[in-house]
Amino acid sequence: NFLLFSHISHLMEDMDGRITRSELERMLNYSGNYINSIVKKYTGLCLSDYSQMFYIKKAAHMLCTSTLSITEIMEKLHFTNTTHFYKCFKKHYQMTPKQYRLSKAKNQAWQLIGWSSSVIIDTLWNRRLSFFSMQIYYG
Repeated sequence: NFLLFSHISHLMEDMDGRITRSELERMLNYSGNYINSIVKKYTGLCLSDYSQMFYIKKAAHMLCTSTLSITEIMEKLHFTNTTHFYKCFKKHYQMTPKQYRLSKAKNQAWQLIGWSSSVIIDTLWNRRLSFFSMQIYYG
């Protein structure tokens, strides 16, 4: 059972969740009901919700790693209904795609600022110590 679930997951991953139940039936030679029961057993989700999780995660990844507009991301993931896309995204992330992109950009900026600040502070501190050492040495 777990081997079949693993195979389903790999197919979902490869297709960004955009694979139908009938395609899975054909590829795996199992009934859709059985495939659905395996997914439900290991995830607690029905097949369609499990599938949705993959393409919404892909959308989230694209929001963070590309400059594509939300509309362009929707098109790449074969969404034709903006309202449906926003509803699915909000269901998984409790915020809109725009809010998600802004929150991730803000977090990345703070991480960068935090890293830069610590480097600057360390550099200044080390120079200060060097300055005091030179004053003590040269009097």
